[in-house]
Amino acid sequence: MVGKKTKKQRIKKRIVKLQEMMQRNRHRLLKEQLEKINQTLRGHYAYVTWDKFREIKLIFPILRLKLQISYGQLKSYAML
Repeated sequence: MVGKKTKKQRIKKRIVKLQEMMQRNRHRLLKEQLEKINQTLRGHYAYVTWDKFREIKLIFPILRLKLQISYGQLKSYAML
């Protein structure tokens, strides 16, 4: 398992908040809506297990997860 598990109540609360945010912003341009949704999801993905991430990604294929690797780790993967 990768990441932290999130309690079900917390997930439900975040989903409700996301739905409310989407309702408030539905009059905006689609690009602005996606930016706001991506911002929200980016913060949430850090706390979701990979299994849950895959489920969310199937439902909301909006944002790609960016993995950050330090330069030292990157050097260890490099093949000469």
